[in-house]
Amino acid sequence: MIFSNNNDRTTIEVMCYLTSMNKDFTHIHENEVFEIKIN
Repeated sequence: MIFSNNNDRTTIEVMCYLTSMNKDFTHIHENEVFEIKIN
C-alpha cells in the first residue's frame, strides 16, 4: 500500500518500477477518505 500526495515524483517512480516488475500495489492519496473492511 502506497500513501502519497498528489503528483509526488518519487511515488510515481516507485509505481512505475512496481508496474514494470508486475507487482501488485494499492495507491492511496493521503487527502482521500477510504475504508478497508476485512471479513
